[in-house]
Amino acid sequence: MAAPRRLRMALLEHELAQARFQYNLVLAAILEAAERERQRARRRERRWWVREWILRRPLFGQYETLMKELEAEHAADFKAFLRMEPQMYYELLNRVGPRITKNDAFPLRQYMLKPYPHRHLARDERIFNYRCFRARRVVENAFGILANRFRCLLTTLGMRPSTVTKTVMACMTLHNLMRTRYPNIQNADLDREYEQGQFISGAWRDQAVLEDVQAAGNGPRLTGPGKELRAYLKNYFCSPAGSVPWQDVAINQQ
Repeated sequence: MAAPRRLRMALLEHELAQARFQYNLVLAAILEAAERERQRARRRERRWWVREWILRRPLFGQYETLMKELEAEHAADFKAFLRMEPQMYYELLNRVGPRITKNDAFPLRQYMLKPYPHRHLARDERIFNYRCFRARRVVENAFGILANRFRCLLTTLGMRPSTVTKTVMACMTLHNLMRTRYPNIQNADLDREYEQGQFISGAWRDQAVLEDVQAAGNGPRLTGPGKELRAYLKNYFCSPAGSVPWQDVAINQQ
C-alpha cells in the first residue's frame, strides 16, 4: 500500500511541477510582450501630440499668418511644410511674386473694381486691397451661404427668367426667416474678422459652393475712369473720414 501511494504522490508532484513551469512560461511571455510595448510607446513619445501652430488655425485662419508664425516659432516645421529654408522661400517669393496676378477674370471698370496687382505695394494701396477684400467677402458670404443652403442655385436653373426670379426671391425669403428663427446657427456660416485683423472662415466655405468664374476673354483690362475711381477710394480709405481703426494692424499681419 505504501508503494502505490508514494507513486501517486510522485506523479502529482511531477504534474504540479509541469503546471508551474507552464505558468512561468506564460507569465514570462506576457511580461516580455508588455516590456516591448512599453519600449515601443516610449519611442513614440512626442513633445506635442498636436503642434501649437495647428491648434491656432481656427483662430488665425488657415494661411493668413501661417508663414510668419512658423518662421518665428517653428523653423523646423517651416522647412518641413515648404521643403525649403525661410531664406530660400522669401528669395523665390521676391522673384516670382511680382509676376503673379489675381482677380484678372474681369477688367477694371467704374462698376467693377479690382485690388492693386503685384507685391511691394505702398501703404495706401495695401489698405485699399484690404478694404476691397472685406467688401468682396460680404458678397461671397451672400451668394455662398444662399447657394449652399438651397442647392438648386449651385447650377444653371432650367427655368423661364420670370420663374428664376420667383425662385431666388423665395430662397431669400426662406433664408431671412431662418436667420430670424435660428440666429446662432446662421451666424456660424458667416466669415468673421476681429479688430486685430484675424480672419476666420465661415462654415459655408467648407461645403459645396459656386464654381469660380472663368476669364471671359482678352479685352481691355483697364480704363481711365476705373483707375480714377480706384485712386479716389484709396485716398478715402486712408483719410480720417473713411479709415477704420484696425486696418493698419490688418495689413501688417498679411
